[in-house]
Amino acid sequence: MTLKAARALAEANVVAYFAKRGNNSNARAIVEARFRPDMVELPLLYPVTTEIDKDHDDYRSQITDFYERSAEQVAGHLGAGKMVAVLSEGDPLFYGSYMHLHVRLSHRFPTEVIPGITAMSGCWSATGLPIVQGDDVLTVLPGTMSEFELTRRLADTDAAVIMKVGRNLPKIRRALEATGKLTKAVYVERKGPVLAIHTRAAPQLLARATELVETALARLPKGYRVIAGNAGVELMPLEAAKGAAIRRFMQLEPFTGRRPVFLGDDTSDENGFETVNAAGGISIRVRPQGETAARFAIADVASAIAWLAANFNDGFEPADRSDLVA
Repeated sequence: MTLKAARALAEANVVAYFAKRGNNSNARAIVEARFRPDMVELPLLYPVTTEIDKDHDDYRSQITDFYERSAEQVAGHLGAGKMVAVLSEGDPLFYGSYMHLHVRLSHRFPTEVIPGITAMSGCWSATGLPIVQGDDVLTVLPGTMSEFELTRRLADTDAAVIMKVGRNLPKIRRALEATGKLTKAVYVERKGPVLAIHTRAAPQLLARATELVETALARLPKGYRVIAGNAGVELMPLEAAKGAAIRRFMQLEPFTGRRPVFLGDDTSDENGFETVNAAGGISIRVRPQGETAARFAIADVASAIAWLAANFNDGFEPADRSDLVA
């Protein structure tokens, strides 16, 4: 968040933000600590997101109506003399939902757009990788494009940023592979308060990614830690560790008083194994490599799924441990 945006938020009477119905707003979570008790919150909840294809008439109709109604809600506060701050992740006019309010309201009310920090600049800064230099061409692609179009455009650029990944990841991966760029790709995802850098497609970058994350750790207050995985590195709060999550689950119905069973295939699962062991549960490392805190090991994911299906369909205690290696 920029200093200018922080000043604008401090002066606002009303704070509006977009979110999927039933979900929290990422933009709100970022600035929540700056909210005042007298601020009015105006959540603008999408009626649809990925439930209907974006090119379908029903989607276009519902989303257009939503933006019209949202603009009028904001206009109601502006007309009453209130200052409204509309939160936007990244830059408001770069793939931002705010632009739909802007085109409907900026000619009716005084408006100032405060430039933001885009997610893509945050990603390449987090990885420490120069994205373009000199006469290089950078192409920004939405992952919602067709696989053919993604492949065509990836083949015709020096560097690319692919946004809106989500469920489009398999298609994007195929397009990268088809253009010979998969081994150079870096995948960065948002995991709440966790920073995760995946290097499965570029294992040579793991050491550099780990170095950058450890540098970031030194700048944070206490309560964070670095977790190295088989194909990436994560920076997370201590309370976000898998062991802490398991302990919270075990305090809730229907888990209270039961024996925990935890399977994992990555070094980031070790904290979970330790917690389950302390609770007298069953900890299983899938595809074990090197030392592990898990009490048992199983060969691969398929074997793990088969073992779970065979043992837990009718109860909570495993009857057969023949596939497990102590």
